[in-house]
Amino acid sequence: MRGLRECAAKEGVTVEQLLASAAAEKLSAMITVAELRQRARRAKRKDFEAFLAASPDVPPMSGDELPKGYKKPAPTVREKRAKYGK
Repeated sequence: MRGLRECAAKEGVTVEQLLASAAAEKLSAMITVAELRQRARRAKRKDFEAFLAASPDVPPMSGDELPKGYKKPAPTVREKRAKYGK
């Protein structure tokens, strides 16, 4: 409880306001995750691939390049299954 009081004092709010704010932020994050999962379930790979195909094949803008020496991470199990059909 002492930590809560200290944090609330630093923020210039009451403990109750701090807790209400934290609860609101958590609820917002949970709702966002639920909405993103719902959108992902409706997504169609074909539409995504069409979007990528329509994108220009140009080098990245200045500052967006991969760092020198970057190595692509090893494929995930999901990527291996998708590639090899297992």
